[in-house]
Amino acid sequence: MNYLKKLIFWDLLKEKLKKKLEFLTPKQKDNLARFFRFALTLIPFIFGALHATNYVKNDFISSQDAKIYDNRMKAKMANTLDPRIVIIDVDEKSLAQLGQWPWGRNLLADMVIELVDRQGALAVGFDFVFAEPDNRSKNAAIRQFAKTHFENDLTSKLQLELEAQKIDYDELFAQVIKDRPVVLGYYFSADRQKHTSGVLPKPIYELSPNEEKISALHWNGYGSNIPILVDTGVNSGFFNAVPDEDGVIRYLPVLAEYDGKYYESFCIKVWRTAFGSSSVAMKITDPKDWSNSKTLQYFRLDATHANLQPPQTEVVFLKPSQDAAVLIPYRGAGGPTGGSFEYISAVDILKKKIPAGSLKNKIVLVGSTAPGLQDLRNTPISTAFPGVEVHANLLSGALDGNLLYIPEIHTDYEIITLTVMILLMLFAFKIREPSISFLMGIVILLLIFGVNSFAYSYYGMIFPLASTLSMGIAALAINMSFGYYMEGRSKRALAAIFGTYVHPKIVAQMSKSPHSFTMLAQNKHLTIMFCDLRGFTNMASKLDPIAVQELLFIVFNKFTNILIDHNATIDKYMGDCVMAFWGAPVETEHHEELAIQASLSLRQALQEINQELVAKGLPTVDISIGIASGVVAVGDMGSKARRSYTVIGDAVNLASRLQNLCGQLGVDIIASSETKNSCRTLQCQWKIIPDIPIKGFDQPITAYSVEVEQPHPPEKADFNSHGMNI
Repeated sequence: MNYLKKLIFWDLLKEKLKKKLEFLTPKQKDNLARFFRFALTLIPFIFGALHATNYVKNDFISSQDAKIYDNRMKAKMANTLDPRIVIIDVDEKSLAQLGQWPWGRNLLADMVIELVDRQGALAVGFDFVFAEPDNRSKNAAIRQFAKTHFENDLTSKLQLELEAQKIDYDELFAQVIKDRPVVLGYYFSADRQKHTSGVLPKPIYELSPNEEKISALHWNGYGSNIPILVDTGVNSGFFNAVPDEDGVIRYLPVLAEYDGKYYESFCIKVWRTAFGSSSVAMKITDPKDWSNSKTLQYFRLDATHANLQPPQTEVVFLKPSQDAAVLIPYRGAGGPTGGSFEYISAVDILKKKIPAGSLKNKIVLVGSTAPGLQDLRNTPISTAFPGVEVHANLLSGALDGNLLYIPEIHTDYEIITLTVMILLMLFAFKIREPSISFLMGIVILLLIFGVNSFAYSYYGMIFPLASTLSMGIAALAINMSFGYYMEGRSKRALAAIFGTYVHPKIVAQMSKSPHSFTMLAQNKHLTIMFCDLRGFTNMASKLDPIAVQELLFIVFNKFTNILIDHNATIDKYMGDCVMAFWGAPVETEHHEELAIQASLSLRQALQEINQELVAKGLPTVDISIGIASGVVAVGDMGSKARRSYTVIGDAVNLASRLQNLCGQLGVDIIASSETKNSCRTLQCQWKIIPDIPIKGFDQPITAYSVEVEQPHPPEKADFNSHGMNI
């Protein structure tokens, strides 16, 4: 029942609106259509603005921005080998020969000595956490044996302690890495249990009481290295790689907050270790009006001791994009066969198969591509990208100075771009021709895309693009649909209005540009014709109504076809008279000649019409035609209840008077002098009718009768013997 009530309500509302629209003038309807078009265009803009300001975040648009970034980044990748960074791979081959991971710390100590002392590496970074002691050394068992069996024998106990230290692989590893450029990794976590293990290194920044926090990822747990490795002062940094909502890793945090303290990332620590940067240079901005957090504007990385070839810039600025995270400038395909970095199997290093000095002045990262160690990441390049190579790519980009970032003004940029786009599109949509309007909309979108791409290519700035493009395409689609709907509606309206007035070919021509034709009244130079059936009133009084109807149908059907074939616009039928004109709604050249040719065709067709009338038992007819040319008002005339496309003016009155004159003078076609004088190429016989007094005209006029369609000089006809009352 409620559904039925709603249906009735909407039907009534629709009918009410339809009635109101019927009484609007064409100009009012056009303004109303423009208003709706403007309102529809604003809808996508509003959605885009809400997304840009994070009031209503659209996941689809965010995902499209991510895809645009991925495709751009992949298109810009160097796809060449970076010889400055080498990855030591704990691969399947190494695991097969040296056993499962983790290996004994004595092997790792040997690896560090090989890499630093023999190969000359600039820095060695371990993409691993050593969270538990190495039980392979058996030093704990020796100490327990000494305590149990030699508790009172201090000499034996001391000797066993010395032996235990010799085979304490954790102690050995700690001593080896203590004075060498080695960086260990650790990770932060966020869970309800706030689990922690190992020992964190010293933070690089600690908040003072009541100091605002720095905008960075906050963690409540961690997994770090065993104390013996951290207490020796070894370098270490967190290697968290935080994926976006779609699970893809595009950022690496360079600063993390735990318990009010801030820690540097693995990449930052490797850089500082490689280039001897003892201090951390950061620029932190004050909180914005809408935020209670400070912002890390950049990390300054000094390469004061860089010996890499070719020489690199000495200062690099890492500009975080969000939450102190930096976009990763992926270099190319990942893995040992990717070609971006040189991979060396860890077993080959330990067995000294690599010539001495091969890694001189290179940054070395130790990681794993073995699937069993689960250090493969989902990145824009691959869904199984080695985690260690993620860090290698960031270091490589920093060395190249090829770092991308999202500026703080990205929201302002997005709002400004949306505003400019919508203003330009509103201007473009004012053009009535849908194809031109569509092309202008495409140009606007290409312009916005070009500006965005310029900022990306030349300045490394990542600005949002998906919202502007999506909303622009939506606005374009809405307007094109609306435009084509309105154009189709205009075409249908033209066909409905003019279909019975003019030839279908003219209606088709008008439909190509319906907005070029208006129903508003305007002054135009036209030619008007009145064609009447002479003596029809007396004839009709002797016939029954059905016979009158049949006679008029036969006559007017033939007359209408002839007039339309001569590009006439049928104005109206008035009893036994038809009114037509030329020159509107379509501009027509030589419309005077067309009117004369049509009148001659009507005269010629009269014999055929009369034959058909006689065959049906109906009386024959004769015609009177008056033709005049001049400036008249043409347009949609009438009242709210009834309107029609018609003409008003002196030329109309003159044509009507000339048609009435035909019967008095015994001719069937009379044209005004203006009509006759415009028929320069039409060859026919004209007979002048001078000094005709016309009611409503101050001076007598001169007219011409049209005799035959043969060349002949105008003859002066003497009609003074006829009594005229026009």
